[in-house]
Amino acid sequence: LPYQLGEIIASVFLTCAVALALFHRERTGEGQLVDVNLLRAGTWGVSTLAAIGQKDPVKLKLILVPPELVRVNWPVPTANCYRTRDGYWLQMLGLETPRHLGKTLRALGVRGKVYAKL
Repeated sequence: LPYQLGEIIASVFLTCAVALALFHRERTGEGQLVDVNLLRAGTWGVSTLAAIGQKDPVKLKLILVPPELVRVNWPVPTANCYRTRDGYWLQMLGLETPRHLGKTLRALGVRGKVYAKL
C-alpha cells in the first residue's frame, strides 16, 4: 500500500471508534470494546484502487506509485523502510519526527549535529 495506507486508515478507524465509545459511555455509562483490524483496514483501502482499476485501468496507473519511489520519496525519515548492509529490511514506525529523529540517528551511528526544518 502506498505511504503506509493501511496504518493511516486503521488509525482513523480507531480514532472514530474511540470517540464513539466515549460518546456512548457519556450517554449511557457503559463502556465499549474497541477493536480495529489492520488487515481489514488495508484491504478496505485497496478496494478503492481495485474499483478504479476495474472501471478505468489508465487512471489506476496514474494513481499508483512504484514501491521503490514510495520508499525514497516518503518525507518522514522516522517512518520509512531501510535496507541494511547485510540485506535485511528495517521498518521505522516513529511518526513523531521531532521526538524520535535524534534518537534514531544516534542508534544508526550518525554523529554530529543534524538540523531539520520541521
